[in-house]
This record gives sequence, C-alpha cells and structure tokens, in this order.
Amino acid sequence: METYHYDSLVDALLAGHVDIGFVYEPVAHAALDTTDLLQAFFCSVSTSGYFSKSKTSISIRDLASCNIIGLSKDDLVASLIAQTDGMADIALTRNVSVETSVVAMHLAAQGMGVALVDSLTGALGKGHGAQVLPFTPEVPIRVAVMRLVTHQAGLHEKKFIEHFAAQARLIHAG
Repeated sequence: METYHYDSLVDALLAGHVDIGFVYEPVAHAALDTTDLLQAFFCSVSTSGYFSKSKTSISIRDLASCNIIGLSKDDLVASLIAQTDGMADIALTRNVSVETSVVAMHLAAQGMGVALVDSLTGALGKGHGAQVLPFTPEVPIRVAVMRLVTHQAGLHEKKFIEHFAAQARLIHAG
C-alpha cells in the first residue's frame, strides 16, 4: 500500500505499478475505469472551542478572520472549495500551506489554525479532540476507486475495495 498525490497515482496506474487507487474527485481518463464509492463533504477542523460550542456548521464568512491551513493549489479537493459560491468575495488568510488534508487536520487539531478538509479526514480529527464542523453550503466530494480498464480484479482485490468502502461509510456516518 502506498500513498500518492492524484497525478502521481494516475501515472502509477497507467504504468502498471499499482492495481487500484482510491481518489477524491476523479477526472475521466480513457484508459482508467472509475467506480464511485461514496460522497463525502467539506468540513472544518480546529481546536476545541476555536468556534463557539453552539456553532453547528461553518461558512465562508465565518472563515474570513481565521488563519487557514490550506492545501496546495494543485489539490483537487482544494479546488472544490475555491468554486464555492461566495468564495471570490472573501479573502482567506492562508498562514500555512500543506500537501495533504491529514497533515492539515493534525495541525488544526494542535491549534495552528482552521483546516478545510473532507469529512472522512475530519472524522479523524474528532478522535484527536478537534472541533469538526460541516461546511455550509454543503460541498460534495466524490470518493472513488480507479483502475486500468484492462485490469481484471481478483477476489482479494474486490474484497479489499468492499472493505475500504464499508469502513469509509462507517467513518463518514460518524
């Protein structure tokens, strides 16, 4: 098992170095088959009490005065938040930029700012005592598995994908 950024994963799939890849927001590719597994959503992660305990969701306006732990500009998930209605009207302060949502989540849980991540990563933040709030308006994120169209999945691979999808749904359900 290895972790890749999206473009590197696509290259590894095309070169036959890996059999399958789990991705957020897959981009159609003629040589790759994509199967959606579930839909996640954007959320914020911060230290407990960063926002009022009575707050049940987070909006772009709520983030205007926050120090944002941002993902790299090339990140597909980060691009979704940039397309959210009203985003162009708000200038967010990004004091830290990281490559992965898991690193952003850990930094936010330690008080370095607010991370905007997918709800699966956000669920991990809850385990670290972080305040996790869903994003309003809801911003959906596709979670899918990709493989070469010529790749024939074996029984173990199919079971692994089923297990991954089931665990992701459990995490997402909270």
